[in-house]
Amino acid sequence: MAAPRRAWLVFGFSTEEAAGEPGPGPGPRRLESGPEGIRRVWPAWSYVVVETGERPPPGRCPGSPFLPRCPCCPGPAWRPVPPSALPALHRDGGVSVPRGAGPLGRCCPLRPLTPNPRNGNPHPPTAPVPRDVPFLPKRRSPRGVPVPPSQRRSPRGVPFSPPSAGPPAMSPYPVSAPVPPGVSPSLPKPRSPRGVPVPPAQRPSPRGVPFPPPSAGPRDVPLPAPVPRDVCVPPPPGADGPAAAGAGLEVRSAGLRRRLPPGWTEALPSETHLVLRGPAAARAWPRAAALRGELREAAAWSRALPPPGPRRPPPLPLLPGGFATPRPPFFAALPGGVRVRRLALGQEHVLALGAAGEAYAWGGGRHGQLGHGTLESELQPRLVEALAGVPMQAVAAGGWHSASVSETGDLYMWGWNESGQLALPSKALAEERAQDEDPGAGDAELTPHQEQLAAEDTAFISIQAFPALLDLPQDLEVSKVSCGSRHTAIITRGGELYTWGWGKYGQLGHKDNASSDQPRRVEYLVAEGLRAEEVVCGPWTTYICVLEP
Repeated sequence: MAAPRRAWLVFGFSTEEAAGEPGPGPGPRRLESGPEGIRRVWPAWSYVVVETGERPPPGRCPGSPFLPRCPCCPGPAWRPVPPSALPALHRDGGVSVPRGAGPLGRCCPLRPLTPNPRNGNPHPPTAPVPRDVPFLPKRRSPRGVPVPPSQRRSPRGVPFSPPSAGPPAMSPYPVSAPVPPGVSPSLPKPRSPRGVPVPPAQRPSPRGVPFPPPSAGPRDVPLPAPVPRDVCVPPPPGADGPAAAGAGLEVRSAGLRRRLPPGWTEALPSETHLVLRGPAAARAWPRAAALRGELREAAAWSRALPPPGPRRPPPLPLLPGGFATPRPPFFAALPGGVRVRRLALGQEHVLALGAAGEAYAWGGGRHGQLGHGTLESELQPRLVEALAGVPMQAVAAGGWHSASVSETGDLYMWGWNESGQLALPSKALAEERAQDEDPGAGDAELTPHQEQLAAEDTAFISIQAFPALLDLPQDLEVSKVSCGSRHTAIITRGGELYTWGWGKYGQLGHKDNASSDQPRRVEYLVAEGLRAEEVVCGPWTTYICVLEP
């Protein structure tokens, strides 16, 4: 069976309409990808930036039984290596990873690791690790029952020797090694006058053998972050590694496709400027220069970035020390006490996801989009207290509304509900429906009797200043969420797409221009047998990455 193909579909406002040309209509349209494929999209109102150069799907690594095939490595560039050529394994933070580049070559971000007693490796830094010793998990006995010494195993699977009579435990010599003659079993520790430290070279060991003076060595080398088992993350931007043919960024507007200079990996577009990020710097250019693909002129803003580490940095707009904005001043610092792993920009506010799953919001709050229960603005990141204790996995910021998804798949929404973008009852949409039912009414407002009936049937919500837990049909669990200017789209864990909110340009994907304050499934994907994988909302558009059978 052939592997499913990835494709991008677009609903809503088109770049042709932004240029004053006739649009393609409310129906879905395919985003042209070419043979290189499309990985990611960053939409603005009148143009979109796409990353071309599709990567092959992950598979099993032919060189190691512990790692899958790296998703950043094309098949032809991967060279199988016989098991005899595999490097030794060592214990690092509870995860077995190759020591040295080995068969992973340049494609895998796992760098050569230095053995260190702190990470559980019992071998000294200068001694080779036995290659024929498998890793065995630590033995655990029932609570309170000790494991016999003969059954205790080291992290290398080599049984510990049972304790026997010998020199005191303080001796640095092995049990089987004799104590050098003339060495006193115990020497008094030298004491210096109060406040005067003893030089390191004069500090004797418990056996009277002086310690060597401290020097830089493997123990001073910081250990790399643990890599999850069976996970091979892509290398960071700019790291050495094979890239797919045709990989790079491309700007698309009405009838135009401009390839940007190589080296840029991420984009943050707006109608005034385009911010690009590379391995060494982040820069901003005026929109006109970006649409022409001419980035040789001086950038409107530039910020140098530190060298990339072994882990992939968080995506834009996050930058070391703060975050970028697609409008001047282009950079804002984050307080040192706030650790953020994801950040979303709204029209007037900012939403951030903390390292422990907490949600922060600051900026303009006149439509309740901060979720603090008031309509006041906040100048600094403030914890959304209504969500405290509920770990979040994703956040999204629309024009004047916000959304977050918990680790259990629950969806919370707050902010402005003028077009039903919170999936809560909207008075404006009720008035539109009433006018559609009575065309003779024209632009007249609802009669008092109609308003009374509507008020008795449901309570309209214009601003939701606190996060509200949304009840989805059939108690669906959410995996992805994205917000446009006044509409919202989610992907369930079953791969279905639901949308609601403002739909004047067909951005909801229901083949009409109607707005909705109720979550509705996009039936087009179901009818075509397509599974939604990613969703990215522009101001008036919705981009969906689907898997084709």
